[in-house]
Amino acid sequence: MQRHFLHSLTHRYTSTRYESVRQGTGTVQELLNKLNKLTARMVQKLDNYTQRKQFLAALCDPLHREVLTRGHTAEFS
Repeated sequence: MQRHFLHSLTHRYTSTRYESVRQGTGTVQELLNKLNKLTARMVQKLDNYTQRKQFLAALCDPLHREVLTRGHTAEFS
């Protein structure tokens, strides 16, 4: 239904925002909530791998490194 009523630029804007979200000073839960909110606004549902990959990329650097050193990756977690 979104496809019929929302302008194509709105979809592109949501996609761009999704790709540019970063954790910053917020908590991990806040980051996850932001990503889920933007995912819900997309026309086509993202697959789990893409969502996990973006989540890991959006984490702040120290936390991102810690997650990777513990062996958690988008492919196998």
